[in-house]
Amino acid sequence: MNSKKKLWIGIGIALVVVLVICLILLLTGKESYRVVKIYELDGSATVRRESMGEIEMYPNMVLQSGDEVYLAEGLLTLKLDEDKYVYVEEKTRFQLVASGNSNSGKTSIHLLEGAIVNEIQSPLAENASYEVHTQNSSMSVRGTVFRVEIFRDEAGILYTRVSVFDGKVETQLVYKDGTKADARMLEYGKETIIFEDEVNTDYLEGITDIKYETLPKSALVALKELVQNGLELPISLEKLDELLADEPEQEPELEEDGDTEDTEDTADDMQEDAEEDTGDESEDESVGDDDSAEDTGDDTTAGTDETPPASTTGKSYKITFVYDGEVFATQNVSEGGQASKPKLAPAPDGSWDFDFTTAIHKDTEINWKE
Repeated sequence: MNSKKKLWIGIGIALVVVLVICLILLLTGKESYRVVKIYELDGSATVRRESMGEIEMYPNMVLQSGDEVYLAEGLLTLKLDEDKYVYVEEKTRFQLVASGNSNSGKTSIHLLEGAIVNEIQSPLAENASYEVHTQNSSMSVRGTVFRVEIFRDEAGILYTRVSVFDGKVETQLVYKDGTKADARMLEYGKETIIFEDEVNTDYLEGITDIKYETLPKSALVALKELVQNGLELPISLEKLDELLADEPEQEPELEEDGDTEDTEDTADDMQEDAEEDTGDESEDESVGDDDSAEDTGDDTTAGTDETPPASTTGKSYKITFVYDGEVFATQNVSEGGQASKPKLAPAPDGSWDFDFTTAIHKDTEINWKE
């Protein structure tokens, strides 16, 4: 009888030990520390931490969830867990939020300014997530390589540019009240731009091929490293080398004119040229009726009050001035720029039915209203 008692006691103790071990493993798995650290740093960068304020960043520094990272100049690469990398471009600021464990972690990057290239090498687990948020958009992925850039034109309009180099990325509009809408799937080799002005948040244009020639040097360097590591991207190593050879040291300023044919002309020079010769027709605007131009002998070019702002896309839109159902004049305006009134009026009474302070984001028709 004593032997049987001892046996049952031994079995009970063994079960308790097994149960305790299982609980420890379960709890440890939930609370396991996610490794988020500075993988590469060659430049000037800081980390703002709630408990410590702003501190200088250093190689192999371990980041905490909620840290705000800023790279003033140089190169910076973050490593998350063992298979996620963030290549940070100069003058970029973002907040990092990381939770869960390395197998089921949730990563959220809130991009405040600048640009980052994200590389997720392994497909995410079913209950894991990786998201990048900007003021006007949200991107979520399962496993991919993509770049997110935010910038403003001189009118203060905010743009988010999303480019996918591998895999797929879902983009969503984020309105001012925080609601999301209009999800679109970007695939390999494609990109899109989202804008936000005082009134609207929308896609600037449809999904297009990536314009590699408009990417800054830091982004091209990151892509070249990925190709050299064996990743198949929509662009070859030879083409990247060619672009890097031609790439300036810094990105074009948004204040410059989107038309780069003559970069030496200032905005004032361009305006003086437009006003100097009132008998010539401009390339940017032409009168639809050649006979009417000959009869008046006046200049039919619009001339702009200021140089339209340029974005990294170099996109321009056609402005069509319509009088009495017919084209009176046309004009080309860089995205985010403003149309200007033609110097000629089609009639002595009336005006163009349009607010000429409006930023241009699409082909626009402007009608004469009497």
